[in-house]
Amino acid sequence: ADAFTPTVGGEAVAAVAGTLDGTERTQRLRIQDVRAPIGRPEDTPAPMATSSELGSGLVTAWRDSVITLADGTRDRLYLADLAVGLGEQHQIVVTRDDGAEARVTVPIPDLTLAVTSVDPDASFRVDFAVNGLEGEVAASPIVRYRIRRSNGTGEQDLIASAPLDRRETPVTSLAVLGVARTQGAQILYGTGPGDVVLVDVRLETMLRSGSPVPVERGVGGVQWEVPVSVALPIPSAVVTQAGFVDARP
Repeated sequence: ADAFTPTVGGEAVAAVAGTLDGTERTQRLRIQDVRAPIGRPEDTPAPMATSSELGSGLVTAWRDSVITLADGTRDRLYLADLAVGLGEQHQIVVTRDDGAEARVTVPIPDLTLAVTSVDPDASFRVDFAVNGLEGEVAASPIVRYRIRRSNGTGEQDLIASAPLDRRETPVTSLAVLGVARTQGAQILYGTGPGDVVLVDVRLETMLRSGSPVPVERGVGGVQWEVPVSVALPIPSAVVTQAGFVDARP
């Protein structure tokens, strides 16, 4: 979790810091009453923390503990059994013993992919738009092809990098089907006769917030990161023309 200085003046109620992590089933945030002296969280009652996923209405209670950090400072760590994913909005409310509240609403965007152009002369280069990104960070995006022989043998993953171009809106990326078809045939060579079958093709990345979402009536902020795996909607006719047998669901 990120560091913060909890002792502040004004109307601030609580300090909140950390990251909602889509790869974990247990979320962790550091939450502290701003009245508590630094390093002495037990001097004030533990605030109550709950979160609501605004789309589904799911409400989750967070449980607190006192921990000792590497530098010897004591702090409160809150845990919740909560999965987070694309297209969700998590509102975290921290309530102090005097009823004062701080809150932070963390929106996680949903992503959709749309094919924008296909160039058969460039080995079936497929450009596609990534809709839904604004200031977020996509770490090391790839296009993952799952291929096999038509006789059912030799299923393999074939991975290619997919740089995201932020000079345009929506964000664009690309896949080259013809190259994937050639590489797939080489990988599967010797596994038996049969055509190269495309089982799946999708964009995969780890998507992260560009900056923390600030806390209302508090200090600090909450970030998020979620894994992304979205199927590319490439028309079946293009897949076939590129030399694959199309077996995508």
